[in-house]
Amino acid sequence: CCRLLQIAGDVELNPGPTEARRTNSTARPTRLSALLHNTQSLRGKLGQLRASAVELGGYDILALTETWIGDDVGDAELSAALPEHTWFRRDRGSVGGGVACAVRSSLHPTRRTDPDHGTETLVLHLGLPNITVAVCYRPPSDDRSLERLGQCLSALPNVRPLLVMGDFNLPELQWEPCSGGGAQPIFVKRSARSIKFMDTCDVLGLTQFVHMPTRGDNVLDLVFARGLVKVTAQPRPHTITSDHDEVVINLDVRSPPPTRATRTAALNYRRADFDGLRRALRATPWDMLDNEGVDEAVSMFYTLVDAAVRDHIPVVQSQRRFPPWYRPEIRRALRAKQAAFERLKRHPSDPDCRNDFVR
Repeated sequence: CCRLLQIAGDVELNPGPTEARRTNSTARPTRLSALLHNTQSLRGKLGQLRASAVELGGYDILALTETWIGDDVGDAELSAALPEHTWFRRDRGSVGGGVACAVRSSLHPTRRTDPDHGTETLVLHLGLPNITVAVCYRPPSDDRSLERLGQCLSALPNVRPLLVMGDFNLPELQWEPCSGGGAQPIFVKRSARSIKFMDTCDVLGLTQFVHMPTRGDNVLDLVFARGLVKVTAQPRPHTITSDHDEVVINLDVRSPPPTRATRTAALNYRRADFDGLRRALRATPWDMLDNEGVDEAVSMFYTLVDAAVRDHIPVVQSQRRFPPWYRPEIRRALRAKQAAFERLKRHPSDPDCRNDFVR
């Protein structure tokens, strides 16, 4: 054991249960920028996309609706304009519609399983920071798609921040800014679809942030958010030709504090209820991981296991500075290793120092 410690790297003295590092709980939020735009046929505007690449490449997220593209437009044609972004798309497969999203690759975007509720919705998960992004398009003639969209959003995990943006085609709603930074709806014409959709947004805790018209006098392109520190959404004249204005979005995401192993807390396995732990793990609906991305599934797996462990294995606080196995002979071995390392740094060419360190 002492020999292994001498040749090992850093050793965690007491890797007990993890806890949030409180010193980082007030860390500065991550700021992201996004652009939402109804392109009305991206196929015929690939030249404009390339010509505007410098400006569009400055956004972390580029969300496009009504792309009107299919298999005749390859991903390489889109990536050529924004090489630092990863493209995701959900084509309608017939005339019109379709959504796409380009996300800066350094944010580690992954695609969630496409919702099967019959909506034109693309759902992504950004690993850095931890946020879910949904891009939506609702055809103006499809009233039922709003209900299906609500079902889609309700199925998303509520443990992380959520950004939902797209063209919802609800001209009967106007919006006025409110003191909290969002916008509240004004029903110019009350309709069952808009009332039910707004009820769904209220239940999900979603706040809408666009209050200026995006097409004529209508506010059609909307931005909903939940769990974000700060969001602003401002329409402006389009970069790519369209009869919709584009929406510039800035958002601050509070990253969760990192976890660390505690040195004063330890799991008391002598008092553990292993039978209860086995029953809890057997009762866990592991099939919920099937439709998640790899990163999300791993994170959720550890969360579920950690919760079961905490329910059935008590945590004790140790008054010792070092754990019981950190015996005097181990301390002496580590001190000898450090001393040999210091001698080797002072005399790197001395074979005796090198041999002492290796031994």
